[in-house]
Amino acid sequence: MGSIKVLLQAINRPWFIDPVAAEKYAAVVDNIFAKEGSDIWLNELVKPVSADFVFAIAPSQSSVGSFTDAPPGSVALINLSGAVMKYDYCGAPGTQSIMGMIDAANQSPNISAIILQIDSPGGSVDGTAQLANKIKSSSKPVVAYVNGMMASAAMWFGSAASYRIASSGTDMIGSIGTMSSWRDSKKLMQSAGVITHEVYATKSTKKNIESRAASGDEPNYQPLIDNILDPMNEQFIAAVRGNIKNVNEEVFTGAIYLADKAKEMGLINQIGTLGDAVNKALQLATKNQKTAMEQNQRFAATLAATGAESFEMLNEGIWLTEAQLEGIETALNTSATALQTAQDNVATVQGSLEEMSTQLQTNADALTAAQNRIQELEAGVITPAAPAAGGDPAGGEPKGFDKFKTSVDAEAEKLRAIYNS
Repeated sequence: MGSIKVLLQAINRPWFIDPVAAEKYAAVVDNIFAKEGSDIWLNELVKPVSADFVFAIAPSQSSVGSFTDAPPGSVALINLSGAVMKYDYCGAPGTQSIMGMIDAANQSPNISAIILQIDSPGGSVDGTAQLANKIKSSSKPVVAYVNGMMASAAMWFGSAASYRIASSGTDMIGSIGTMSSWRDSKKLMQSAGVITHEVYATKSTKKNIESRAASGDEPNYQPLIDNILDPMNEQFIAAVRGNIKNVNEEVFTGAIYLADKAKEMGLINQIGTLGDAVNKALQLATKNQKTAMEQNQRFAATLAATGAESFEMLNEGIWLTEAQLEGIETALNTSATALQTAQDNVATVQGSLEEMSTQLQTNADALTAAQNRIQELEAGVITPAAPAAGGDPAGGEPKGFDKFKTSVDAEAEKLRAIYNS
């Protein structure tokens, strides 16, 4: 029943798929729903996914089976073949299963790189962007190895890889475009006496507007193009353009190319063997390890804040887990608190310095006044006070004059003491 659900989803949704392949799969769908042979096709639908769609290749390039059996430094090989759906069907893995295998390869200590062996005309839109993002964000390098066809959605997957190699000059690559295809059996059903009725709520004026317009007596495909196909296609083009630098803009017309022309257009890097793909994957893994060491040394303080032994490298940078981000956040908050405390201490010291400066200025003013007083006393410009009443009438020293001199001398000595201090 699960496979039937997948089939129905495929029929009712847009595809990123090569048109020639789309016609072939449409014929398969017709056979499934036809009375004759339907049991055979349904039996095919429920076939389990093949266990050998993923295996490990040792550095010596010999197949060793599972990831756990592989020696350190091995390469994971994941097969992506046929029309790709979101979920498993007809014995072929869906995008969800392939994403799980990429996660398993990234988590295995024995696997250093991944090869995605592609022979696919594309597939359902649903799940395509997810798998492409999983490939792009892989912590271990991914090499796309084309073994027949890498078209449409499969091209999106391949563009997200670190490197792309075609197996031969006859491989077909490209078909970057979006399409929707269906078989309209309305007239056939009507001729058999079957009439389909669709009734919509008063406010549901735009519900299914694309399919209603496209399947009317006078089909209008523009709503489907404007609202669904064009926006999806722009996302497809933007993703490939972002993944492959300096790609020829002509590839976004939806054309498909043989390998040599695809290389010229920038869609692949080289034509070679599976062995070449393994060697390239191992080379990229070594480069990643070196980059990781350099980044660990360059951002040693940040690494220490995360509490991790090393950074996890992606194609375009460093991957941090939520726990590592929390470690950095804690370190930043601790540093911010320490900085605020230091700033408060500086403000306190500055206040003390300002008080000391004011006191020094006061002392300096007092010292200047004392110096001026001493100079006046030494120059004798201080005029003694008039003789007190009852002084010596014979012209001698007034009464209390000795006491006046004594007080002046005492003041002068006091000022000299301040000056000399």
